[in-house]
Amino acid sequence: RRVHGEYNKMEALEEQPPLLFGLYNVHTKDIVPLKHVQIDGHVQGNLAVVKQTQHYHNPTDNFIETVYYFPKTLAACFHGLEVRINDIVIAAEVKERATAQAEYSEAVLGGQFAVISDIKSPETPSVVRLQIGNIPPKTEDLQVTFSYSQDLESSHGKFWKVHIPSTLTPLYYSPFNQLVGSLTNPAGKMEIEEVKDGEGTVSVTGISTGNKRAYTWDISIQIESNHPISFLHSGSHKIVTAYEVGNKKVMITLDKDTKHFPNKDFTLYYRNEELNKPQAFVTRYSQNLNQYAASISMVTDLGAQSVDQAIEAVVSDTAVAESGGEVNLSAKGEYIFVIDRSGSMSGTRIETAKESLIYFIKSLPPNSYFNIVNFGSNFKPLFDESRLNTDEVVEHVLGYIPTVEADMGGTELLEPLIWILTQQLKYSNRTVFVLSDGAVYNTKEIFQIVSSSKSSRVFSLGIGNGCSETLIRGLASYGRGKCEFVEDNVSVVEKVIYLLEASLRPAFVIKNVEFDKNLVEYIYPNPLSQACLVQNDKLAFAVLFKENSLEPGTRTQIKVELSRLGHDEVTFNHVLEIDTSHAQISPVLHRNIINTVINDLQKTGEDSTLLKFTKPIYDFALKKQIT
Repeated sequence: RRVHGEYNKMEALEEQPPLLFGLYNVHTKDIVPLKHVQIDGHVQGNLAVVKQTQHYHNPTDNFIETVYYFPKTLAACFHGLEVRINDIVIAAEVKERATAQAEYSEAVLGGQFAVISDIKSPETPSVVRLQIGNIPPKTEDLQVTFSYSQDLESSHGKFWKVHIPSTLTPLYYSPFNQLVGSLTNPAGKMEIEEVKDGEGTVSVTGISTGNKRAYTWDISIQIESNHPISFLHSGSHKIVTAYEVGNKKVMITLDKDTKHFPNKDFTLYYRNEELNKPQAFVTRYSQNLNQYAASISMVTDLGAQSVDQAIEAVVSDTAVAESGGEVNLSAKGEYIFVIDRSGSMSGTRIETAKESLIYFIKSLPPNSYFNIVNFGSNFKPLFDESRLNTDEVVEHVLGYIPTVEADMGGTELLEPLIWILTQQLKYSNRTVFVLSDGAVYNTKEIFQIVSSSKSSRVFSLGIGNGCSETLIRGLASYGRGKCEFVEDNVSVVEKVIYLLEASLRPAFVIKNVEFDKNLVEYIYPNPLSQACLVQNDKLAFAVLFKENSLEPGTRTQIKVELSRLGHDEVTFNHVLEIDTSHAQISPVLHRNIINTVINDLQKTGEDSTLLKFTKPIYDFALKKQIT
């Protein structure tokens, strides 16, 4: 949808029930019926390649132009888009945005079937926007297929986690920006209202599972492992598994006896017994282009949590503290709790935030300083400066927390963070916990201020279904902390334990990386600038080798040394073997590397590769068809 020639800025409404998103007619605002979504994934190493196909139909007697909004994870690298109508197939090309928009407009005005997609714009990095022009009348099956890849997360230091999102990230835009709001009425029409002043929200079209327009989805995931898979579990959906090749390969599908609606994210956990050893997944771009890439991954097993404890936590959907549930209370410091009191936090979400806050306050180490900062359209600290957690102060705060309400308007996080991070330290270190359900328009500025504070670490707790992955993960990544997510109506206690213990546990940094500079073009992200690792974190980076620097059968090594944060001595030493003998022919990893670099540049404006780029990154992205 365009408003006055600009793309609108969006904020999803509170999900009651969860929102589903699809195509709607640009001119009439009618929802274009979506029949089904098919997701096919292939997992190898720590990389997942996903193909998602949506099936629509146009029941009208007219040519129509449509817009489609589609949620994605922050780490997703899109490298394919295909639209099929009957015998017509459009395979998209990556072009500069202005050029693509001009060509699309010209084609639509000329009566041609055309497609344009804005993927991962800086303002809405969790949203894909697809516009399709001149869909023929009475089209029975319009297929829209996206292909993307993403790195897997680690969980509990024992599992890889596959995550496929289903709901759109809530976004809030400052009242100083002109907003255009849209609400879906019961008839399925889009009501448009221009907001001239004050605050407002914008949402793309949503339908509930009780609506006759609701659509289904099916998921099929194939996992290939170098070693037998010893554990596999999905807590979000009932799955069917089929193993082969000595349990090194498994096909996972949704239960066929159940009708599945995309009203919650799909999550899958699995492990093999070599998970905590260095592994390299090596690819060659193509038969014609002799350029290799390697994905290096290892889940650092630095903690005391057993596999059985981790399995219990995953099966029960908790984040059990990794040292058996005991929190080290000797690490006194300064702790600032930043709580989102915007309107979207009303109901169970603000109650979850208050429950979390109470548990945090009660669990702080003795002789620590703390403060609570409330934020919405503005911010209000509870105290002018951090207070020592005496019994009297803690009792006062525990009496204050139940009075907190979601009554502060929008989601302006930058100013409170600036205020917090520029305060004089009470100790040599400060730990900031952000509790929020939404997203913001100025993530770049927020991540810059968070990353620039070397004496503070930032941890984040995302609250509610559809919580902003961009904000929550970004805060933790740039703040050298950790993050957790708690869905609606799920216990938060174990998540709080995990975050608090992670803030108190010893952290590690990559002290040195040794490799042959004659062979390597880029290493990303720069291991020397990665956020610190805590117990059972994932160590992961990618290597792009120079063209023609390696031949089939070539071997090389990358040596990584870890040291404890604040100490000089080397604590762990890992040698990673890169062997091109078994490299697969695929451009996916190369594209993923460049995509993550561009993503980082958009957020911070800085090149964080270990070796600086020798060619313009965006020109390289266009050449490799990366977005």
